[in-house]
Amino acid sequence: MTVSELVLVITAFVAPYVVWLLQRKYLAPKLKISYIHDQPMSRRSSRYFKQEPDLKEPVFDFHFQVVNEGKSTARKVEAVIMELWFHDASGKPKKQEDFFPVNLRFDPKNPRYIDITPKRPILWNVGNIPSKHIQERLDEDSIYDAPGTKSDGLRFLLDLYRSPFFQTNAFKPGSYGIKVSLYSENDYQAEILLKIDWSGNWRDTEEEMFREIVITQVQSIT
Repeated sequence: MTVSELVLVITAFVAPYVVWLLQRKYLAPKLKISYIHDQPMSRRSSRYFKQEPDLKEPVFDFHFQVVNEGKSTARKVEAVIMELWFHDASGKPKKQEDFFPVNLRFDPKNPRYIDITPKRPILWNVGNIPSKHIQERLDEDSIYDAPGTKSDGLRFLLDLYRSPFFQTNAFKPGSYGIKVSLYSENDYQAEILLKIDWSGNWRDTEEEMFREIVITQVQSIT
């Protein structure tokens, strides 16, 4: 085999890889996550609950925002709570060691995966606080409170996709942290850390309620 023939053979093998690398660098999706403790990411709304199907009750909803800053659609994106922290009796954050990853729902239709087109911001569910009337009717057998404080008060409910048995899905009054990672079929991992401080008290207005629960995007829980 001559040198020129060898070069052609090598080029035939290398060229597709180089094209793939260029597409990956310049045309790939790029997911960015953010949270601001204000509308529309945190807001008061109302809806029907299975506990009271004929009565529309108030609820406070919380979401983080996802934007695809890349050049192509991010396919089959899922949001997964990877780690959870609670604050112990001394007030120090402690990672829940027996916590295993679980998906957050995108919306009430319960999808696990969605496609995210470039530039269009979407809101992904984190959790909600239903009214006292609804919380008094929750099935306690399906509620698994995070470790830490057991103070009386309303719960913050994580909006999980098909919550597995015995997995944490609710926060009583206290301080908590979660790490949420986004995964897709064709993008690298993106993540957000959220600190949740919750008093357990219901207030009717957003202005008052968002002093009772404060969710903050942070760089570190510890």
